[in-house]
Amino acid sequence: MKEFLIFASIFLFLGFTSFFMLVNDNLAYGIWVLNSPEKLLRESPIIIVGNLTSVDMISMEFSVEITGNYNSVDEIEFGNYSSFTMLENDDGSKTYVIYRNVDLKQYTVDIEEFLKSPTRFVDVINFPIENKTIKVTQTAGSIAPNSITVLPDRLDVGSRALLYIDNWDEQKYYAPESFVLPKLCSGEDMLTKERIWLREFAFFALQNDVKKTENFFSDKPVQLSYTKYMPTITGEKFEVVMEIFNKDDDQIYKTFLKKISNVEATLCEWTSETKLEFNLEPGEYLVTATENNIDGEHVKSNNFYFSVQSNEALDFMSPLKQFKKDHQIDNIQCKESLVIIEKYNGSPACVKPESIPKLIERGWAKQAN
Repeated sequence: MKEFLIFASIFLFLGFTSFFMLVNDNLAYGIWVLNSPEKLLRESPIIIVGNLTSVDMISMEFSVEITGNYNSVDEIEFGNYSSFTMLENDDGSKTYVIYRNVDLKQYTVDIEEFLKSPTRFVDVINFPIENKTIKVTQTAGSIAPNSITVLPDRLDVGSRALLYIDNWDEQKYYAPESFVLPKLCSGEDMLTKERIWLREFAFFALQNDVKKTENFFSDKPVQLSYTKYMPTITGEKFEVVMEIFNKDDDQIYKTFLKKISNVEATLCEWTSETKLEFNLEPGEYLVTATENNIDGEHVKSNNFYFSVQSNEALDFMSPLKQFKKDHQIDNIQCKESLVIIEKYNGSPACVKPESIPKLIERGWAKQAN
């Protein structure tokens, strides 16, 4: 493979777009990385809520500079381009500057409110609207060896949207993380509500409301939680099938329990959780969660393994060992005639009830709530 280095000059806003360099041999190019809600809120100069009244397609020119031992521009396999220039270097290599036009969406927006001011860079404020109608342009900027990529767009004409905007100059660009905002949803609330970041769902087990991956005991129910990321925040419906398999004497996992939950997400919430409880005997288990859409079509699934120990196993475990195995202090079990207390350093201990006042007085134990 011929060696080359790419330099990109992009004549539009790239401030919202995070780039990192992938290096493979002598190939380097930019990759777009989704920004977190916290970073967008912190670093976006302007955030508005507005109604998208119309859209136009505009053409913008990009240039990519490529240096290598090429005989002609066609060897680069850049794809469609409008024009190029070539410069011969002293080492015999050639530098090509390749120009390409890219079509981008430009929305006309009637501003409803400012969530972050164009003149005062604070987190969330109300700002008097002086110019109610603006135009904002789609961001582009992923540069690959043979293409220029337009970043994703989740907006539609006629919708209400929350827009992260780069500046208040004549040419304004909105970040690809901008999203449609249902009419009943507060823009300020949606900026700060918790999301599942960079994942479509979270599936895990709990016991005593503590998230765990091991050391479950048979004296308490095991809770399975499936939380789905709802990027449209419109209150969609979906189905989750949770199935538990138990390992038998032949070391084969067989279906033990199966439950189906029909979930209706709440409007204006980024996540929707369904949680089920199971009482399980000691043994080895495999649990799966399969998500289906409203039409019953399979969307995604996940699974994990865990074991359940008998409650008698606690008799052989010290309070500190129980604590280290994700037990909350209030759920730690002591031998008969002893009670649990919290020591000055936060660790648990089992003591006689009559000794507690003196231990607190000496500072060895904390006062019970």
